[in-house]
Amino acid sequence: MADDAFVDSHKFRRQVWQELVSGESDPERIAKKQRLMQRAVDKALDDLEEHGLVAENDDGYELTDEGEAYEADRQERERST
Repeated sequence: MADDAFVDSHKFRRQVWQELVSGESDPERIAKKQRLMQRAVDKALDDLEEHGLVAENDDGYELTDEGEAYEADRQERERST
């Protein structure tokens, strides 16, 4: 699994992650909603995919089982602080 701070250590990665967690899967919509350049979204998605947290599907991207577990751990850490 990715280290604890992987998603939060980069602003664009964090913004893309938040969209994916909320159910958005389309990279173009993520870019528009977050007002990011498409290239930044694509790079963030590549990073997340390399770490096994997301996978590409027919509709765009989705969290993997590892990504779901990462988010559950992340939320638990936020609650305990």
